Amino acid sequence: MKLSEVDKSVAKSVLRFIRREPLVHFLGLAALLFLANAMFSGDDREIITFDVATQEYLIQTQQDLLLRPLSDDEKQDIIDNFIEEEILFREARRRGFDNSSRIRTLMIRNMRFFLSQETPQPSEDGLRSFYQNNPERFTSSPTISYDHVLFRNPDEVPNDTLTKLRAGADHTRMGNRDGMSGIILRKVNQRVIAQAFGPEVAPEIVAIDDDLWRGPFVSGEDVYFLRVAKRHESTLPAFEDIRDWIEANWVTYMRRQHVETALDEMRENFIIDVQQPVEVAN
Repeated sequence: MKLSEVDKSVAKSVLRFIRREPLVHFLGLAALLFLANAMFSGDDREIITFDVATQEYLIQTQQDLLLRPLSDDEKQDIIDNFIEEEILFREARRRGFDNSSRIRTLMIRNMRFFLSQETPQPSEDGLRSFYQNNPERFTSSPTISYDHVLFRNPDEVPNDTLTKLRAGADHTRMGNRDGMSGIILRKVNQRVIAQAFGPEVAPEIVAIDDDLWRGPFVSGEDVYFLRVAKRHESTLPAFEDIRDWIEANWVTYMRRQHVETALDEMRENFIIDVQQPVEVAN
């Protein structure tokens, strides 16, 4: 039976209403949740829910440290890590680890230690092979050293500070000098800069591509003027120079493998619910 023009018009109006009305989307989502609950009602496994708000918070925190958007793989790593820690925490609680400590971080740490106790000692050949096959683990990231002038009180910053610095004034005789501020600005990487100056100021500092004095950069109550003193390239130290570090890294890697194997088994005891943002059509 063919639809009349009136019927077609009514059908189109209904479809437009469904697409544009948020309440319809909400009711549809509620129905799906009800269906899911009915499907799992006979399942006695614990449900681990990773809600959208927590995802957004963790992703934004990491982006503020890296000063860039995260890739899809990096976002997935955050999801995987959250689920992993939830599994370890709940499994630790189930095994009674909370008898000694009720602090979540310690419980997870205790669980990791418990699962990775059977790590053998590495051979010399094994360490050399690990070093050669995983150079990225031991290659330092590029860093930058800065000359700086620091003022602890914004009201004490002379208006002509940047002009004097660019004219060749001795920066070591300007501002408030202290050892700690000098230390954090020597051979620092992008993450350290982000932690020291915050996500609003750090990108400006990272973007400096010359050796001119720049500023002022405000971090809390401190006011900085900076100049790139030296750029340090990535380096891969010789095996003999970092053997102890390689061994420690190898042990950490092997323990991680043990933990992942155990996690694959424990994951079967849980229902994982990673919620997705609901996009409502305009």
